[in-house]
Amino acid sequence: MKSKGSLVNLYKTLFPSRELVSNREPMDDFFKYAKEKKIDAFDRKIVDMYINDPHFLEKKIIHYIFSSNNIKIDMDYLALYSQQMNAASISDGENAIVFVDELLEYTMLSFYLTIYSLANDRSPENFERCIKNCIVLLDLQGNKHEIGTHSRKSLIEMAMIPTNIMHLAMDTYWTTWAFIICHELFHLINKKTMSAYQEELEADTYGYQILIHLILDQKEEKLPEEIQVFYEYLYLSPIMLMEYYRLLDFYRELYGQRIIYENHPSPEERQEHIFNLFENCVPDCMDTKTGNELLNIFLDMVDLLKEQIQIKKERKKF
Repeated sequence: MKSKGSLVNLYKTLFPSRELVSNREPMDDFFKYAKEKKIDAFDRKIVDMYINDPHFLEKKIIHYIFSSNNIKIDMDYLALYSQQMNAASISDGENAIVFVDELLEYTMLSFYLTIYSLANDRSPENFERCIKNCIVLLDLQGNKHEIGTHSRKSLIEMAMIPTNIMHLAMDTYWTTWAFIICHELFHLINKKTMSAYQEELEADTYGYQILIHLILDQKEEKLPEEIQVFYEYLYLSPIMLMEYYRLLDFYRELYGQRIIYENHPSPEERQEHIFNLFENCVPDCMDTKTGNELLNIFLDMVDLLKEQIQIKKERKKF
């Protein structure tokens, strides 16, 4: 997957990469604070590999998806800061790209950290931190398409969750990231003629089918150790991803924006579509009980944030 085409060079010219040029100071602060709190969620070797190549894990997951599904297209993966809050597949006939906005990646991870932090610690201090970070995720990232935070210190403190919860947040991120990549991959390999609306749902079907295969391959110990992030209890992670977009729609409507989906299914329609795939996609051998319980906790936290955001809006607190 070497970057060799003019299409890749065009995107690299148009958009910067925050991961490649950003200051190391925020990352160093985070790891230092985690060490002080005795949170051992990060393998230093993996951190060093990330610093040397921020996309090394993405490349390994994509390579496994291609080889295990016998996918033969020549595709580049790009993650740049385009400030469009999306992922896309692009082809010029000779080169194919799956492109992910770093803004989307940052928002997904921060959203999961917020939800799991709130579920783990509902003390008044952390409750307020989680609400403030959620509002930033909706307003600054979701509406204004900028990466930022209300307070780096507050964000770090919010993210100081127990090691197992930190792993859960990271694994949720990677399973939804894989779903997004495979969704975009469908757009590159699809040869059928269909409406834009139907193609989006078919892309979700394809993405979900491959995600379930990854989960089953890990269950059967087929995955390389470094990409073992696909646990059975995360089989509903695409539903969690759609919860961010539902929350964003709720936030926009609070401020009088009219939400219209014309040629694209709404987050609710995409969730319903994925739920309808269970019978054919999720085999009986999978343990779904823990995943169902996890989703219920996740949805409860989203409802709690929604309620607090509405209260703050009514009281004109933001």
